Amino acid sequence: MHKILMIRTSSLSQSIPDWNDHKQSVLKICSEIKPILYNIKSKNNDKNINNCINTILKNLKGKKDIKSYFSRKKISNLSEDELWEIYNNLSELNSGIDETIKDMKWENNE
Repeated sequence: MHKILMIRTSSLSQSIPDWNDHKQSVLKICSEIKPILYNIKSKNNDKNINNCINTILKNLKGKKDIKSYFSRKKISNLSEDELWEIYNNLSELNSGIDETIKDMKWENNE
């Protein structure tokens, strides 16, 4: 799961600069990231990692269209800067998972 999340995170960073012209590719990557995050969250006991996942999932819900109070939240309403924030949170999550894996290997070698 972690390797797939890292690949999707990298794909997201490569696609964000084209956000205004190719929203569908970014939306597809984001839709692929969500189930991975839910899967990791269900198998993880680390509070910091789960908090990071919750933040990302909340941001992946998107935001309402500012033109209409009654609009639904959509990720397509996010700005490029907000997508970079999601990417940064994913990078932080990947680093946290890397450290957890290293700690587990360290503990198993003792």
